[in-house]
Amino acid sequence: MWCCSTWGCPTWTASRSAGGHEVALTPKEFDILECLAADPGRVVTRQEVLERAWDAHWYGPTKVLDVHIAALRRTLGVPGLVETVYGRGFHLGVPEPGQDPDAGAP
Repeated sequence: MWCCSTWGCPTWTASRSAGGHEVALTPKEFDILECLAADPGRVVTRQEVLERAWDAHWYGPTKVLDVHIAALRRTLGVPGLVETVYGRGFHLGVPEPGQDPDAGAP
């Protein structure tokens, strides 16, 4: 099972270890994941992600966040890890059964 403790790396690196596999992230993907992993399970609002991954004075379409979230999901390759909470924001979820990269590993 995946949990934030398996994402073991210092915050200054732009990659994460997922189930023993290195996953290369873009700087923005890393910022978004770091924001969500800061308090696992808590719903982080879209505005909070935008302010923490960009800055409080960033001005632009919020669709930019949707594009980066989609890219992060593809990069991680684990359905259900980054979940959208309709009308509220995003949170790190529990991957679907059988999607754990360590499943079946000794």
